[in-house]
Amino acid sequence: MGCSERSIQRRRDLGQGVDQGGAADLVSKAGASLVLAGAHQPVPVQLLAYAMNVALKNIGATVLLQDINRNSKPVSLLQLANDILKDRVKQLFVLGGDPVYNAFRGLAQDPSTKASLDWIDLQKRVPDVVRLGYHEDGTSAASRWLVPMAHYLESWGDALAADGTYLSMQPMILPLFGGLSESNC
Repeated sequence: MGCSERSIQRRRDLGQGVDQGGAADLVSKAGASLVLAGAHQPVPVQLLAYAMNVALKNIGATVLLQDINRNSKPVSLLQLANDILKDRVKQLFVLGGDPVYNAFRGLAQDPSTKASLDWIDLQKRVPDVVRLGYHEDGTSAASRWLVPMAHYLESWGDALAADGTYLSMQPMILPLFGGLSESNC
């Protein structure tokens, strides 16, 4: 299926006008503009947006970079799976999420049978599983306890803004089902 020369030329003309106009607008507003790439974009696109902001002298003006403190000893799902297989986990609290549905398949290997294990197989090996969730799903069905989770609009909480400002949050609606929030647990 081919394109006519006329439609190809029309696309070129349209593309040139938009690109040049957009680039000219950005350059004319150097230090006061902003180039964004959505979080769903791949790393090369994110880096391109960053490079454009550097070239436009937006860093420190309209783009503020901040270091985020990360957990110095993060535990991966693979480490947790390994600990479950070695019977080191006696109680497991699942706060939100649905690892039975979301965890990748073949997470671990059974040491005796060498069979591939999914999260549901691993969760069944833990004697006491407590699940905080909005509704019943695969993870809550395989749990010993299901604690109803409060909707975020009916929850108290706190947060830290990007500029370091402490924020307190209060409920916007009356409680629906008497659930708990993650901060209550």
